[in-house]
Amino acid sequence: MGDFEWWDGVRDSVGIAATSSVVSVSLAQPLDVAVRVAKKGDGNVPAALWTVFKERGVAGLFHGNHVQLLRKVPAKAIRVMTYEWSNKLLKQVRNMDSRYGIPKLPSIVDTVIVSAFAGAFSIAVTYPLHIIHACYVKNISFQTFLARNGFFRGVRPLALSQIPAVTVELIGYNIMRDMFPDSEKNFASLLTMSIIAKMTGESFAHPLKLVSKKIAFSGGSGMRSTVATIVQKHGPMGLFKGVQYRYMKAFISVVAAKLAAAKLSPD
Repeated sequence: MGDFEWWDGVRDSVGIAATSSVVSVSLAQPLDVAVRVAKKGDGNVPAALWTVFKERGVAGLFHGNHVQLLRKVPAKAIRVMTYEWSNKLLKQVRNMDSRYGIPKLPSIVDTVIVSAFAGAFSIAVTYPLHIIHACYVKNISFQTFLARNGFFRGVRPLALSQIPAVTVELIGYNIMRDMFPDSEKNFASLLTMSIIAKMTGESFAHPLKLVSKKIAFSGGSGMRSTVATIVQKHGPMGLFKGVQYRYMKAFISVVAAKLAAAKLSPD
């Protein structure tokens, strides 16, 4: 195996992550389409979903799915690969620390370090795909986007919106998992833990994601001014506008991931 021994430990996780991402993104695409259409109308998402189906058929519900897959699947695969690899590396470092009498840090610290690094690395690698998605959603050319926003304008808000969500999700999941004895860790309990953790992460990060989109996609002037504008127009709860649809997508994502893991895991 040589230099590629590390890949053996993460290959299955990456395959499961990529497969579940394809399934969950595709299943959630009709909801994304309906939300975009509803924003241009009266805001009624169910009515927008029915309108799209009547006017464009099933194909209309999945319009733009290929762009979503191009953006999200590589990001998820790279994030999982980096998380698994860096987690193994950090465990080796901790074992070395114990040999030299260095105090062991709480596991939550390791979770924060590994998840933050995985999220940051994934964003660094796949950020151009986010720009492609932004151009597609706004129906503008790449040159227009760069002239309006610059290439790196959305990096900071994107990082601030994604890294906390992943970190909070993993911390919550690990805490709940450690609270349960091994005898009670079945598919249903792990699925429930994952759903709760995912939705907690989404609740924590949704305001940041909302601000990130307005800055990167709509030419917002900055984090503070964008937040102030949203609060001034809609009140503090305006920062959580549309969070219910993120909960629905989170549910789909977790169920798809767990089913993929159950089907594809070699164990």
